[in-house]
Amino acid sequence: GDVWQEGDGVSTGYYIVPWGTSSISPYAFFGNSYLKYLYITERVSSIGKYAFSGCTGIMAVYLPTAMTSLGEYAFHG
Repeated sequence: GDVWQEGDGVSTGYYIVPWGTSSISPYAFFGNSYLKYLYITERVSSIGKYAFSGCTGIMAVYLPTAMTSLGEYAFHG
């Protein structure tokens, strides 16, 4: 299933994408300035365009090794 922006964890700056998630929707976290540390679990195979664009507070991201698709500007800005 897709993940959309959720309140739990995001406002604290630490977010782990739920284990059952297979993709992250376009614009899912767009402009979230609270997000600092992001762990994308191994089951996620794609991240939509602009999913984390404008998340200016991001300091570290873990991306899965088996990810096959990264949308344009997914981490822009």
